[in-house]
Amino acid sequence: VPVSTTDARDLLFFDTMWADPQEANGIDRSQARGSVCVTFGPDITRRFCEINRLRMIVRSHEVPKSMSGVAVQHEGRLITVFSASNYCGRIGNTGGTMLLTPNLDYQLMEHWSPSLSELLSIEAEERASSTTGETPPAPPAPKQLRRQFSTDAEVLMKADVLEKCKDLIAGHKQLLLESFKAIDYQGSGTVTTEQWGETLRSVIHGVMPWEDYLPHLATVDNDTVVYKEFLGRYRVTAGSSGWQSRLLASMYESISSLNLHDTLEFFDTNKDGLVSFDELRSVLAKYSFGLSDEAVTGLTKELLGGKDHLRTADLLEVLNVEYKEDDGQRSPPAWAAPLLEAVAKQCAMRQADSIDLFQTFDGDGDGYISASEFQQAMLKLSGHDDASSTEEQKDRVRTMLLDLAAWVDRDGDGKINYLEFISAFRIGGSGEPKLRRQHSSEGGAVEELLEHLCALFYRHRWSLKHAFEYFDANSDGVLTPEEFGTALRALSAMDLDDPDNTVNKSPLRLTSEQTDRLVASLDRNADGVIDYDEFLMALQARDVSQM
Repeated sequence: VPVSTTDARDLLFFDTMWADPQEANGIDRSQARGSVCVTFGPDITRRFCEINRLRMIVRSHEVPKSMSGVAVQHEGRLITVFSASNYCGRIGNTGGTMLLTPNLDYQLMEHWSPSLSELLSIEAEERASSTTGETPPAPPAPKQLRRQFSTDAEVLMKADVLEKCKDLIAGHKQLLLESFKAIDYQGSGTVTTEQWGETLRSVIHGVMPWEDYLPHLATVDNDTVVYKEFLGRYRVTAGSSGWQSRLLASMYESISSLNLHDTLEFFDTNKDGLVSFDELRSVLAKYSFGLSDEAVTGLTKELLGGKDHLRTADLLEVLNVEYKEDDGQRSPPAWAAPLLEAVAKQCAMRQADSIDLFQTFDGDGDGYISASEFQQAMLKLSGHDDASSTEEQKDRVRTMLLDLAAWVDRDGDGKINYLEFISAFRIGGSGEPKLRRQHSSEGGAVEELLEHLCALFYRHRWSLKHAFEYFDANSDGVLTPEEFGTALRALSAMDLDDPDNTVNKSPLRLTSEQTDRLVASLDRNADGVIDYDEFLMALQARDVSQM
């Protein structure tokens, strides 16, 4: 089924599927299905029938506005027959059938199909009547059933519309935030309810009754909405697979093997000890995986906290990516946590930053900390190298510290680099201890970037599904990594070839390198297949206020 009209060859099929009748003459844009769909009037139907020598047109694909299963329009030339009663179990419409004779005389009938539970009840009544000999009660007429269900149907439909509103907000958070900021000239963090509705309509295309659902979507105070608080309610998550963290971790891996000097230079290219807006944006653009230029710029501003630059040590602490594997948070040995925190607090008291502390450990100044250097520095900082300790106690502490050094050395290469170091001590450029921050419920900039990744794929989930199914020859719901990568590259190329991108204003733009990283992060167990249905179904929009 064509879902856009970018290909002129699809236009006939597209309009046949999606065009709906209207009462006025002529052709207009559809308010219900979106601006790419059209509606047609009685004059169009009359002319079509005359040209093609037709008595009438019989169509479906639209629940009549009367909530009946049938509708006669356009001077009797256009008949809608919608056969599914109570569509999707929540619309409350009757179903329709049409009895047509060879002479093209017809009779229209309505019906109401019982639900599964109602069918079971009817069967039970029939079995009982066969035993007692009593005639089972006649079912109510379809119109009576429709009226009985109408109240429930209205409640269900309103709930569906509300969930759709939340779904759209979650998928467009970054664009909405940028639009709110653009009209917040005073930097108050608030917009009026009128501005709120106008912004949602301008960013999220399609007709949604935003103002009607405002009390259910946002907190209103004196006719204003705190827009960051409003957007913070809605998140796109990807279950517990952890692929987005592994994808982001490629930036960590790119610098994890570097010594201290090269790690700092990775961000601070002009070597002035500060990371500027342009320096940080350049790095994020390379590792942001399909985010728009505007989104990368916004994230850069968030990381810098509104400043023109940050000290390199401060920035690296903010960007310290935690590996969130399925087996939970990576925690130090129970006995080591207080020791690591105590050393971090000593660093804060001395007003030394993470670079100063690292250089204290790095005895030979090669930019790495060996296990023995870590052992000696920790003995000194923790006070376990004094003369009052027995040799047995010292040997035991030395062994434990070597075990701790092995834990700090995340990649197991026998040396501790700068990022491994600050991850263990959780200290920032100011020397402030951060050990407990990993247990905080508050999200940071890295969490925000992870959510951006989820939202990017969530917005494109239907296009991704079509692309994956095209390459899934046997329809088993899985692809090889090569097929998965080919589908992503094809979809990215289609978006790049369509600069106007009329279907989705935020295209999926992945480079070949980024596609390869995504594929590697999804094929976690290297079994040679990727379950794309599981990947797409795990993407969910959530209202965190209800979690």
